[in-house]
Amino acid sequence: MVRQLRLGGTVRLGLSISAQSARRDHWWASLMVLLRREPELAARLVVEIAGEPTLPDLESVRDFCLQLQLCGCRVAIKHFGGDSGNLAAAKVCRPDIIKLDPVFIRRAREDRFGRELLEEMLALCGSFAPSIVVDGIEREEDIRMALDAGAEWLQGCGIPAGAPLHEGTLARGPGGRA
Repeated sequence: MVRQLRLGGTVRLGLSISAQSARRDHWWASLMVLLRREPELAARLVVEIAGEPTLPDLESVRDFCLQLQLCGCRVAIKHFGGDSGNLAAAKVCRPDIIKLDPVFIRRAREDRFGRELLEEMLALCGSFAPSIVVDGIEREEDIRMALDAGAEWLQGCGIPAGAPLHEGTLARGPGGRA
């Protein structure tokens, strides 16, 4: 990962970890030392913590997230809303980014209630993090619904290649991942 950041120049990477891995151990401590020495690498790294039902130790997770942010990394909570423990994760981690669970865009396809739920989840998430991503975009209709609900960032395989990446409208990476 560090090699990719060094070689990539402008490449931004997302490193997905489980909630159980969100604790400072020897590996993370050595990585954080490196990121403090090379802040240009840290600025291009997003550590995505899975929003799992339970966080192992809230104080350790809070410290872990804070240390990453002090290094210059961004912290994201992914699959938000998919499990009951996500609210605690968002409160404790104070993430820079929240990625909504894809279930919300799927529900929005079904009926008005689903679309209202998506809009309300975007508003709720906005109280926890400055950037919210609607994940699970699979078709053009999803893009329209998410933007109509107030989304600024979208992620998924349904975002067309070459879509504009401006002022936080669309995010796409290999396989539709941002």
